[in-house]
Amino acid sequence: MTPQPKFKIYIDSLPSGAKLFIDGIYTHHLTPSNEKELKDVMGLLAPGAHKIMATKAGRVGEQEITITEGDNGKITLELK
Repeated sequence: MTPQPKFKIYIDSLPSGAKLFIDGIYTHHLTPSNEKELKDVMGLLAPGAHKIMATKAGRVGEQEITITEGDNGKITLELK
């Protein structure tokens, strides 16, 4: 059984359906995604600072985040 993460997170983009990167590494997931969908790449989201990026049709959105235990809320990246 896969251990459950000790935090919650929801990552989306405007528009949705963008490729999701964590610290420059492509996760092979699209937005929107949460901690359950990202379980195979949870090692990339260890507690601490991270750069989240999403790309779609040549548009990019990125944000620096800090992961902590508990609910980290919803992150929406606006693609420009």
